Amino acid sequence: MDEDRISKIMIKILELPPTFMALLLGFTLILPLSQFKSLSLILVLIISMIIGFILMLLFYFLLSSVDLNFSQGLTLGLYVSSTTLFWRYSTKFLGMSADYLSTMARSIPCKTGVGCNIDSEMNLAYYPLDQLTILYGGFILICFLLVQNEFRRLQPLEFYIGIPLGLVAVFLKAIIVDNALGVGGWGVSNGTEFGWALSFAASVKLIFFGTLVGLFLGLLIGFFLRKCVTSAFGISAFLLSYVLINYVFDLSPGTQVPFFFLGGALVSGILLLQNNIEDLVDFKNYSEIRKSKSKSYGAVISILSILLFPIMTIFLPLINFGILILGDPINTEIYLSISQNIPEFLSLVTIIVVIFWTYILSREKAKPAIQSHRTAALAFYVLFPFVSYLLLRVFFLQNDGTNPVMLNRWGIEFDFMDKVNTFKINPWPLDAEPNLDSRWIFLKAAIINSTRVTLISIFFCTILGIIVGVTRLSNNKLASSAATVYVEVFRNLPLAVLLFLISTQLGTQMPVFTDEKYLLGGAIFYSNQGSWFATVSSYGSLLLALFGLAVLRIFLRFKDRIEPRKFSTPEGFSFRRPFSKMGWKLENLSSDIFLLFTLVLLVTRVPLGEMAFTWLPETVFEALFFPFLDTPSDGNVQTLADNFKIALGPLFCFLLVIYALLISTNIDDDG
Repeated sequence: MDEDRISKIMIKILELPPTFMALLLGFTLILPLSQFKSLSLILVLIISMIIGFILMLLFYFLLSSVDLNFSQGLTLGLYVSSTTLFWRYSTKFLGMSADYLSTMARSIPCKTGVGCNIDSEMNLAYYPLDQLTILYGGFILICFLLVQNEFRRLQPLEFYIGIPLGLVAVFLKAIIVDNALGVGGWGVSNGTEFGWALSFAASVKLIFFGTLVGLFLGLLIGFFLRKCVTSAFGISAFLLSYVLINYVFDLSPGTQVPFFFLGGALVSGILLLQNNIEDLVDFKNYSEIRKSKSKSYGAVISILSILLFPIMTIFLPLINFGILILGDPINTEIYLSISQNIPEFLSLVTIIVVIFWTYILSREKAKPAIQSHRTAALAFYVLFPFVSYLLLRVFFLQNDGTNPVMLNRWGIEFDFMDKVNTFKINPWPLDAEPNLDSRWIFLKAAIINSTRVTLISIFFCTILGIIVGVTRLSNNKLASSAATVYVEVFRNLPLAVLLFLISTQLGTQMPVFTDEKYLLGGAIFYSNQGSWFATVSSYGSLLLALFGLAVLRIFLRFKDRIEPRKFSTPEGFSFRRPFSKMGWKLENLSSDIFLLFTLVLLVTRVPLGEMAFTWLPETVFEALFFPFLDTPSDGNVQTLADNFKIALGPLFCFLLVIYALLISTNIDDDG
């Protein structure tokens, strides 16, 4: 009978996936390898690779589904080493987290008065336990709620209804509980006509914390009303834990506090993976749970986790766990105290949970929603040691008064921005001078420059993108292939790499600025500082040539114009078409001449503003443009008024160009 049972067990073991068996073998090697702390990771990987290839040979002879190849052995070796690597990762970060929690939870009051005030706190990194519970316990609760992800079922009214309750609760705690216990810290004072009083700062502080507590209570109420049992259970457990560890139990800061917080996070992860809190709360589901073996095991695990964790926290110094290690003599059984090996014990639990649920999730027998939920819970379980260390590191450094340099780093100040700037930039439109103006002025100029460059880049990149995109759709194989290569190169090339290539290649290959290098017979000058296109020697000749081309276009358009079949003429004078009375042929010619005239006025910058105000009396000018006038105290000329006169001419010409374009458009629209 025993032989049959053993054979059945062996068959069941051989039915397991080889990768899972490699994980189990790696798990059995954790404690022996952990005795050799000086063993390097490279050596661990080499040993794991050797074991992986040995496993491959065993599976090859025992299982027909396993192939004899190098990649299979390498994969099994990686699975064997993953448990040891995860053990080192978990013990390292959980150990540092436990040290931080122990340091921050330990209160060291001054008793002698030498170098300190009586009853003053000497541990500058100390956090009161209620504050530590809110900060770190709140982090665990937020992770729990995010993984459970039942926020979408809440209603806004149910969420905000807890704010007045939170305000009342915080005020009562500050006035009655804290004041009665002599805790203080809220600005509460006795001796007034009503027995207590609150300062303004304390009132603001109470309102802020009351609002936070109210939102927290709103979550609890909303989850209860919407029957989100798991989320409501998490919030209720957090509230119960806050009351117990602050007002009922006196936990040891060296052992019980770290075990409570870190172990509580692992227990919450187990409950998230089991995902059966809703079934356990409703007694009607117990009969259905008993029918399924997997649900029964899950219910037992969840109930034992909930019950054993507080018991282990309270009686932590009395609990030991036995391990079997390789030593001298061989196979020595040693009992270790959990309180002295908290990171190792929690890491052991973590690895067992991760291996088990990795196997369960790899079978993919659950529904997609449950599979996704458990995958998120397993990710939380794996990442928790590292994220916990980061959070506690920030808390510790923020409150570590033993390191004044680190405290100064938390103080964000901008006094350096009031100093003068030493280098020169393009400050337009701000009048910023180096060695005179503060860095705030240059920062504003830099923001304007960045915005200007961004807008210009968006404009030209849009044009370039349309051209390249249309080219990719071309039937011409050469054009479409070139556009495709252009897109793929710039799409897959990170901007940092592109800038690095430009700076290293062009910066070293291009000639220095003092060397004269020209292209196209001197049309383009280039250097490592940029490029410059040659311009015309006389802009007047260029403008005259452009004017001649425009006149030629107007003449050709007038000559080629034919009488339309239907031509509508407005009655009387029309602002849309002021030249309509001239007939269909001359109207078009007049609109073209008017457009050319307005462009000439705009390009030549005819001083219309100065001429207009020269003809107008000074009193009329002051009456029309009084808001723009500025009389300096030193009696100088009105600079703002003069600038307005200069700017009015181009502005007026620009409006005329827009009006001329509008006339041409209206003529074309009317036929």
